[in-house]
Amino acid sequence: MILTFLKKGFPFYYFGRLIYRKNSGNVKDYFSTREYYRVINSKKLNNEVFNSIMRNKLIFSMFCEKNNLPISKIWSYNFNNTFYFQGKSFYINNKDRLFEYFHEVFENSGKNHLFLKPFSNKGGRGIFLLDIDNLEVQLDENGDKILNSYYIHEEVIQQHSEINKIYSKSLNTLRITTYLDENGTLHFLDTFMRIGSGGSVLDNISSGGFYVPIHSDRGTLTGTGYQALQFGAAIINNRHPDTQYPFNDFKIPFFKEAHDLCLQLTKLLPNRLSGWDIAITPNGPYIVEGNDNPYILGGETEYKGFLKHPIYKKIISES
Repeated sequence: MILTFLKKGFPFYYFGRLIYRKNSGNVKDYFSTREYYRVINSKKLNNEVFNSIMRNKLIFSMFCEKNNLPISKIWSYNFNNTFYFQGKSFYINNKDRLFEYFHEVFENSGKNHLFLKPFSNKGGRGIFLLDIDNLEVQLDENGDKILNSYYIHEEVIQQHSEINKIYSKSLNTLRITTYLDENGTLHFLDTFMRIGSGGSVLDNISSGGFYVPIHSDRGTLTGTGYQALQFGAAIINNRHPDTQYPFNDFKIPFFKEAHDLCLQLTKLLPNRLSGWDIAITPNGPYIVEGNDNPYILGGETEYKGFLKHPIYKKIISES
């Protein structure tokens, strides 16, 4: 009741960020739900022009390609029944024709897998993998969905072998959050790795995966993973639940280069508060997507409340 009065709302975050657990620090140092949304929805921190580029996966990909930034190739895309591949458009209105179309895309691209992603959904919603060996079954299940929505058809990024040791079934991405202060100085806020589990091909926390905070000064994972409240809010101690591979002090390949890439992105898209999803490949970091209203509290449980962090104090005072 006291916390509800202090924060002017029911403290759902009390459970989601595990504040009820022993040694979690002072509850007043944690962002409330109201404070969190005040920041990520702030018009001072989010520019609608930049946001419109980041929210549309097709436009964002074209923007990155135009600026010679490393991003997964989009082989084709569709607006409902109209499909686009290699500069040509195709009208497709049934699953048989859809099978022929994707078979041609696979054959011409030389790829065996494609990720299909809705243009604008977040949190991994609506994403699925097409596999040339199971194409007919997958299109029988997802064909109507494809024909009645907008999708990009994206090349699957090859993940670095070291990160595959943790979990190889999903692309386990870094979420790097950047903040441009009023003077134009860039600050790297929260950095964590999102990791899939349970056979899922998605790493998104909102799709059943979990995240592990990172020691930003040395580019290594901490020893603890955290799961979203709706999936049990489990604390994952040091080892991946499926592979048993240890997290603690795992050194992330190309960690500095990933931050350098986010610096480039922020120069080209100077939204003041952004979250960048970065994959690590054998050849360096690759951009997966940009987020204009990012989850900024991934490391708050480890820090024991970001309201005592000087940069977060500055952010909330501006919002």
